[in-house]
Amino acid sequence: MDNIYLGNLLIDNINSNTDLKKIKLLTEITKYRKNNNDKKRLELMLIDEYDIKYNKPRLLNNINYDEYVKQRLELYNKWYSNKNIKNLYDLLALKAPDYAEIPDIYTFHKNYYKKSSVAENS
Repeated sequence: MDNIYLGNLLIDNINSNTDLKKIKLLTEITKYRKNNNDKKRLELMLIDEYDIKYNKPRLLNNINYDEYVKQRLELYNKWYSNKNIKNLYDLLALKAPDYAEIPDIYTFHKNYYKKSSVAENS
């Protein structure tokens, strides 16, 4: 249902004197609002799903990496200012954090209807 259809019903309603067209207009407006609310609800669900699956883990990866870089820089500066074995071992012992594998998806819009696989493409 689109806005043009509702506009045509509104014009027909203005031009006619029957209550039947008014009832039809009201039911169509109600359907339009319900459809619009369903679309908004679906979009909010998709945004939440995107945040949970992709955005929050990506942000956590960035925070962990920034913390790792800070620690590594501190240990490097400590070793660089006083080059001894203990500081070198501390620098070498610092392990990089484990990062979650996150696909390169940067939008919550998905094409659920297109199912492609390697077998179809070959």
